[in-house]
Order: sequence, then C-alpha cells, then structure tokens
Amino acid sequence: MTRSPYDYSWQTVRLQILERDRHLCQVRGPKCKGVATQVDHIVPLSEGGARLDHDNLRASCSTCNAGRQNTRNAELAKALEHRPGGGTSSREW
Repeated sequence: MTRSPYDYSWQTVRLQILERDRHLCQVRGPKCKGVATQVDHIVPLSEGGARLDHDNLRASCSTCNAGRQNTRNAELAKALEHRPGGGTSSREW
C-alpha cells in the first residue's frame, strides 16, 4: 500500500512550517498574495527532495506554489525537447 503524501505526518509538518514562517509566503513571486496557506517543497519530491525535512520546506501562498509548479513543468518540458532524439523515447533516459 502506498502512503498518501497528505497523511497525518504531512499535516503535522505542514502546520509546523506555516507557524515557523509565520504564515508569510517565502517564495515571493510576482503575483504573491503574501499570506501562506500552503507548503512548498524547495527540491521537489520528483527530484529526490525530502518529503518531511523542514530544510526542504517553506510556506507559500497558493499563487506562488502553483506558479512554481507551472514554471517547473515548463522547464522540464523544455529540457525534454532539447534531448538527443527530441525526447520521443523513454529509453533515452
């Protein structure tokens, strides 16, 4: 059985990070709302970031958190386009 990323451990750490950062967004993107309601993984889980490590977490507003994800997705798509063979084969990884 796979553990949900939003289990009790995550909820506990999430509240600790929001309190640590005083519910202020630490990302501070161009459309930042200022008030943090989410927690951002600095190094994404998909890239080996630690799920519950306080050093890998920061408070984020919903706009900045979504913006970071959209930016990261665009960066990954661009990197795939520039791979030898155009990124069409999963065997190239």
